[in-house]
Amino acid sequence: MSKNIFEKKIIFIKVGLNDKAAFFRDLGIMLNSGFSITEALSLMTKQGPKKLRGVVKNILEKIEVGSTFSEAIKVHDSIFSTFHVNILRAGEASGTLEESFGNLSEELLKQGALREKIRTAMFYPGIVLVLSFFLAFGMTYFVLPNLTKIFVGMDIALPLSTRFLIWFTAVTQEHGFLILCFLVLFIVLGNYLLKRDFVKPVLHKIFLKIPIVKDIVKYKNLTDLSRTMSLLLKSGLSFFDAIETTKKIVGNYYYKKVLIEAELKVNEGMKLSDVLARHEHLFPGMAVGMISIGERSGKLVEQFTRLGDLYEFEVSKRVSKISIAIEPILLIFIGLVVGGLAMSIITPIYKITGSIGY
Repeated sequence: MSKNIFEKKIIFIKVGLNDKAAFFRDLGIMLNSGFSITEALSLMTKQGPKKLRGVVKNILEKIEVGSTFSEAIKVHDSIFSTFHVNILRAGEASGTLEESFGNLSEELLKQGALREKIRTAMFYPGIVLVLSFFLAFGMTYFVLPNLTKIFVGMDIALPLSTRFLIWFTAVTQEHGFLILCFLVLFIVLGNYLLKRDFVKPVLHKIFLKIPIVKDIVKYKNLTDLSRTMSLLLKSGLSFFDAIETTKKIVGNYYYKKVLIEAELKVNEGMKLSDVLARHEHLFPGMAVGMISIGERSGKLVEQFTRLGDLYEFEVSKRVSKISIAIEPILLIFIGLVVGGLAMSIITPIYKITGSIGY
């Protein structure tokens, strides 16, 4: 009973890609150095990544009573995916578990580096927009009401921008709390809906239509697909087991759909490259051609590896372009907002001082 409670406690631990990469790397190094798997895990319960020590202890307990490593980690599916389990199961079957640990560590580090590039590119504009919103809300709630009272009390014709500012300030004053509550509810509800399966077909189609963004989505999914297939096939999994796992790894609904179709058609005798060629909006001609050559030459693993490296470079290049392009666009946007606000305030002041002077 206590054992089940312990498992429930640790199953909700969130572990980053770098921590998982370090875990697999250290296990691979220790096995290569002559440690047994139980000796390596025992040491890692004291010296491994802190977030994983409870999980490692649980894995060690399972192995000591007869489980294999892949069976022991399978219960922790919030940390270790089917992809990890299948790679390690193949390594156990072929007697190359230490090599599988090394391959997994390298792959997780690559995934982490690519994810970090995307996050870094989006971090700056996100922070600027959030701070701009709170600054604008703070000004309309605390600063502008005093100015707009002056304008309303003066018998002068106000420009349209100033009248809009007065209206917006009044709405914020009267319903500011409700507006904030609505925004929080909108964000929470939006985040919930984005994770629902019934929304994904529409949302993912939109992502594949937006200029610039569509290339990043396409190349990111192609990177994940190519690298996953490469590593799974290299580890000794059958083609169909590799496809089965890969369709759970790719994030976009339409790439998953193509892989499901490929699984059926290849089973009927069709080539993978011929299936992918039907979906040229998702799979560029070069990718299809390289896979076709890999099928003919028996070097499909090498071709998937090359494609993974190629499309990772394409993702990085486009993310850098977006990051460079967004900065001036944000500066122009903020400049227009600040300039419009300044003109809305300064123009009535000039009229007021002009009428006094007259």
